[in-house]
Parts: sequence; structure tokens; C-alpha cells
Amino acid sequence: MIEIIPFEPCHLDAFEINCTSQAAIDNLKKISGYLKQSGPCFTGVYKGKIIGCAGLSELWPGVAQAWAAVEKGFPMFKVHKVVKQALTTLIESCKYHRVQANTPDDFEMGKKWLSGNGKSKGLGFDVEVTLRKFGPDKSDFIQYVRLG
Repeated sequence: MIEIIPFEPCHLDAFEINCTSQAAIDNLKKISGYLKQSGPCFTGVYKGKIIGCAGLSELWPGVAQAWAAVEKGFPMFKVHKVVKQALTTLIESCKYHRVQANTPDDFEMGKKWLSGNGKSKGLGFDVEVTLRKFGPDKSDFIQYVRLG
């Protein structure tokens, strides 16, 4: 069972983040203090080891940016249900009518997790737009949105 604890920026250094963009990982760590202050965020612990962090950064009332970092190699099915339930609860309790999330265009697992693959709805996000040269290394990202 995954234990949920409050997020601390140093948690991002406790595991290998699964992402294709090292620049995005470095930037996530760089802004981790802001993420802690900008909205609800949590860390997942499995068998005493940090396996991921996620949260919502409120941009303004009703709108938030979702973010997540999961340990490379950790089975996604073990975190999916926890994250999906928490996301739905936070959207309702924080009264968000729009939550957006971005992932590198070449990060297939991130895209599949956000929007699903035909069989599943993933986290319930829809593709909104390609963000050209958006990444810290000028890589393309895909922006997803979940409207409520």
C-alpha cells in the first residue's frame, strides 16, 4: 500500500524520475519550493521508499497546473489509482474548473497516463495543444486539459 505524506522539495532527490527530458527534471527540482507553496502537493512512499511526488499549482482561482514525478521502473498501475482518486478529490474540493498538465512530446508514458490509450481514460485529460519549443531545452511539449 502506498503511504501519502506532505511533499518536501528534497523528496525529488530521493528517486530516479521517469522522464525523457533531463532539462525538465532539472527544472522541476529547481522550482520545487514554488510547487510546495502554490497548491496541494504530496509524496508517495512504498515500503519505506519515496516513489513519487505530485500536486496542483493554482494559477488563479479555478485554474491549476498539475505536475507529477514518478520513480523510473515503478509499476504505474500501483500509483495510477491513488493519483486519479486524489486528483478528482482535489479538483472538487478546490473548486477547479480547469486543470492543465504538460508532458514532453516524446514521453509516451506521460501522454498515455494523462489521456489513456483507447482502453482506459488515463487520468481523464484531453489533448489541448502542442507547445512548440516550450521545454527548458526548447523541446516540444503537449498540453492536456481536464475541464470540470
